[in-house]
Amino acid sequence: MFIRLSPIWLALACVSACGGASRPPAEPPTSTAEVGSDDENDSPPRAAATNPRAEASGVDKGSERAATADPAAADVPPPPAHDPTLVRAAVDATASAPDERTRLGLRLAIVDQGPDTPWLIALVNRGTDTLRVVPDLRTLSLEVTAPLPEPDPKKKGRPPRAPKPVTCALPRGLVPSEEDAALETQLEPGEGVVDSFDPRLYCVQGAGKSPLVPGATVVARLGWAEKTKTVWQKGKKATRVVEQVAPFVARKVVVAGSLPDANEPKSAVEAAEASSEPASDSRAIKQTVAAPLTLGSAYERLKPAPVEGLDLLLTRGSDASTERDATIAVALVNRGKKPVRVYFRREAVTFEVSGPDGLVACDPGPDNRAPDRSGFSLLRPAGRLSATSRLIELCPQGAMRRPGLYLVHARYDGLSNPDPQGPVAFSGRVVSRDPVTIRVRRGWGDLPAQRAPERVRVGTP
Repeated sequence: MFIRLSPIWLALACVSACGGASRPPAEPPTSTAEVGSDDENDSPPRAAATNPRAEASGVDKGSERAATADPAAADVPPPPAHDPTLVRAAVDATASAPDERTRLGLRLAIVDQGPDTPWLIALVNRGTDTLRVVPDLRTLSLEVTAPLPEPDPKKKGRPPRAPKPVTCALPRGLVPSEEDAALETQLEPGEGVVDSFDPRLYCVQGAGKSPLVPGATVVARLGWAEKTKTVWQKGKKATRVVEQVAPFVARKVVVAGSLPDANEPKSAVEAAEASSEPASDSRAIKQTVAAPLTLGSAYERLKPAPVEGLDLLLTRGSDASTERDATIAVALVNRGKKPVRVYFRREAVTFEVSGPDGLVACDPGPDNRAPDRSGFSLLRPAGRLSATSRLIELCPQGAMRRPGLYLVHARYDGLSNPDPQGPVAFSGRVVSRDPVTIRVRRGWGDLPAQRAPERVRVGTP
């Protein structure tokens, strides 16, 4: 069982967040892994290993090598349009304002499509002025608040403590400090743009747990954090938004040659003081906020289907600074009722990595090993054997050179006991069922350009 991947979020994994529409989903693969020399510079780069799934299915190896070639040399076709039904849902969701702030009439909304599928994000001008917006998904953040836990019957009279919100965002070093002119677009009143993003790129799982759970409330923000100050009002402490300076997510377009009203600055300041809004809100805004979104039952962590015999688990990925720091932990579990003798080493596991540049197989090799019989272990029922590997020691050079999100599958190939008089050992193949995510913060290559988002208009069927 494998999760269906959508390359749009893998391109977004470039962290410049693929704009444009989502592409047809492609199923992620299985893989293998092992640890090689600690000094990868002493040995020549390895060629991409054979696709483990391709071996089992008889896929032509020549076409597979072409798939693992440098994608920079290939032409990337423009993405198709998003699902019209989802686009309409996203645009309609911008009808409700999240608070009393006017924010130039710019509205933000998100639509979730499940935990393993890109979400849609809509930015719509519902005001009366033409706006210049910068829909840079690198500035997107998600504030996730878990649902209130059930009361503990053992603690009578004690209401459960409300959980604290968790902010999911890209690492600070990946968020631009100024507006990207290449992403700037102009929105007339009633116009908007729709894009897609993968929430897993922002909400990286910690200790195998994601904050995206059933009943959780998600508030999306696009842009840069506003500057605030603490004030006292009627004896109570309050936070007030102050005058803002660039960068801005949206600016009001001023027609060239028009003369501003002499009373406009004064009236803007007076209006801001009366509504606790900064005067800059009448000209530009740093951030736009979406109405809260509540996640449904699709985000419930289902128990895996029962498995007989050996099971390969990917227990931990990593939030790596660079590809050199990317590690992955695997475990071989005996879910059967009888003990099994296995030869389990890091070099017996192959990994398949799906990322911004497509699919890469990381094969430790060689396949004709002659293990010592002392390396075999007896894995009793419910027992497990674990190993941790550095992917840079296993994968082709530059396999994770781009910053972004990577999904990893694994495959374990057992080896038979070389001693014909010894006990029989497992010599079959076990494939992981669920992938693990790895986020690379900084890369060695260029970031893929963000695609142009899909333009929409309010009221258009």
